[in-house]
Amino acid sequence: MSRERNGVRKRRDSFPQKVPDLGYYFVVTDTKETERNYLYGLRDALPAELQGRIVIKVSSAKTKELIKACEQATIDPQYRQCWIVFDRDKVVNFDDIISSNKQEQNNYSKPFNKEEWQQKKQAERQELYDLADKTAEEVRTDPVKFKQYLDTQATFNVYSVNNALLIALFLNCCFFLNFL
Repeated sequence: MSRERNGVRKRRDSFPQKVPDLGYYFVVTDTKETERNYLYGLRDALPAELQGRIVIKVSSAKTKELIKACEQATIDPQYRQCWIVFDRDKVVNFDDIISSNKQEQNNYSKPFNKEEWQQKKQAERQELYDLADKTAEEVRTDPVKFKQYLDTQATFNVYSVNNALLIALFLNCCFFLNFL
């Protein structure tokens, strides 16, 4: 009953791609089962010739997070349309949720400031340089840390001294956390 393989297999890209021409729909709801069952039942009730031409995916989220869940769903390029389904009688503060989401978007949509970004990056670099200087001083005075630094430098032999010091510091922290 075993089938003999001769090494000739169809390539994955040779199979016909089924792209639903009615689209992909992502639906976010605030209940776990009711709307999901309703929407899947609605999809399954479509005539047979339409059922393979539409894709509906239903997800649930907390009421306050419906808009954020919908925004995250649109990251997937397949699901370009996202719908929010909820019971309007039970969610009386939905207008507040929308206005708070608009406020959050306004907070995030400030223009890019190159000088501010450069200052932030310079501060981060300075913090790492200070940490490397402090670690170098500890390595100079403590023989155990000096040996750890040498082991790290031997392992990462193409890295700069500063990077090896920071790696040694990180590995040293991890070493001590293992014993806590």
